[in-house]
Amino acid sequence: VVAEPASAQHRRRLADAAATLETDLEAHLSLEEAALFPFVVGALSASDQAEAVRELRARRQPAA
Repeated sequence: VVAEPASAQHRRRLADAAATLETDLEAHLSLEEAALFPFVVGALSASDQAEAVRELRARRQPAA
């Protein structure tokens, strides 16, 4: 698409890939919310949960 922005074929392929990604991500998030998050709440202390959140957020920070 970047190389040929006017290409309808490229735009369609990108849109199809984005739709597939959206579907797969929704399924992944649903599984996390139904199985993983309830397990974490029951298995980890509040302190451990907070530490896990800090570590996850730290991974998303841009490298200095």
